[in-house]
Amino acid sequence: MNIKELKTILNELETTHGNIDRVEILFRFNRDSDIRVCNYLEEDLYEEDNKTLHSVCFLEQDSE
Repeated sequence: MNIKELKTILNELETTHGNIDRVEILFRFNRDSDIRVCNYLEEDLYEEDNKTLHSVCFLEQDSE
């Protein structure tokens, strides 16, 4: 998934359900696994030029 796809899904959810600003973000490895709470989003990897962001990562706990 990329950010554009995520934004599209979030926009669709907001169209269907109204304001989703307070909706929690959770994560599962698959439908049968335990739920993990995503509390943080941070920059992850950059392209070879070290300027262009390649990925972001949701975290359960802040590393700092």
